[in-house]
Amino acid sequence: MSLYKKITLTDKGIKAGPVFAAYYSIDCITYTFIQNITLASVNDYAIITVPDTTHCIKLTSIGLCSNSIIHTVPGALNGDFGFDFSQLDFN
Repeated sequence: MSLYKKITLTDKGIKAGPVFAAYYSIDCITYTFIQNITLASVNDYAIITVPDTTHCIKLTSIGLCSNSIIHTVPGALNGDFGFDFSQLDFN
């Protein structure tokens, strides 16, 4: 079974994005690429589809900044996710 998850960019450093690679993991160790998404501004969002066995979602900035943020949810993957890239602007 699949779940639809909303990913929102809650803050952004000057070098982050606007394209991000989205990944999921069932064990929070090995990640599977889902798709590239464009989040050009704060509060932009995208809907992704992940397996219902997902425990972590990772968003990696593509471009000048190549940092990643991982959201870990023990047990079931409930709710939507916001990603803050404002402090990860150093790459």
